[in-house]
Amino acid sequence: RSDGVEIWKCPGHDMTRKELNIADDLPHALRSGPLKGKRMVEVFSGDPTTGGARLSSVWEEAGGTAVRYDILLGHDIFKDEAFWEREYAKPADVYHFAIPCTNLTIAHTTPKVRDKENPYGDETNVEVCQTNHLIHLVVQKAVRLASLGAGISFENPLFSYLWLFHSMERIICLPGWTYIRHDYCMSGTPYQKPGCFLTTCCMWESFASVCTHPGPHPEKLEGSATRRSAPYPRPLAIDMVQGWASMLSQVGKFITDGQQAAAVS
Repeated sequence: RSDGVEIWKCPGHDMTRKELNIADDLPHALRSGPLKGKRMVEVFSGDPTTGGARLSSVWEEAGGTAVRYDILLGHDIFKDEAFWEREYAKPADVYHFAIPCTNLTIAHTTPKVRDKENPYGDETNVEVCQTNHLIHLVVQKAVRLASLGAGISFENPLFSYLWLFHSMERIICLPGWTYIRHDYCMSGTPYQKPGCFLTTCCMWESFASVCTHPGPHPEKLEGSATRRSAPYPRPLAIDMVQGWASMLSQVGKFITDGQQAAAVS
């Protein structure tokens, strides 16, 4: 805290704002502005007014600049080629892609549009076809940006069919990429929500975690609660940014030469 008192809490239990405020919860390593001059584009960031773009907010608190990119903010990735051409010409340092998972989750059962045997679903369904096209477009952009020297990260739920797409499996197999699971309850949420992250940042291994709580969670992600859980818990966003800052400190950039070379090939 600002008065010098250190507060320790078990992971998975929320701190009250009286105990810990937004300014004080930033680790000392990030308060010095280690990301000054570094730019991140948070793609599918969500709307900051409803809890979205928390990764961008923490990145900026660590000294960097961030672009919040979402259809709710006027960005349509299907029609925004001019934006991406500018990015290819002068890439940001990091791109984070949180591909919308509404059509990709096993929770989508009315109707059920995908399964493990056919994660691509029935492409005569307009929503399925559009989602598959979105994944193809995002992977294409991400790999191209990695080949240009940008750090890359993806996020989706553990039980998302995204991870069964061949294009994503190929990225998982690229040398040096890190693929981890993190249960959001370990970052203080009252629900478990297992998430997966695929990234060029090996430092993200530090926050990989599976729920260790002995009892049931206070909330279950059902119905509208699933969508309300989309924003990252702030402690998780801090861990993500701290990972990028640590990689920059140790490697000097957000992608290794080997990772970049593999993206080119």
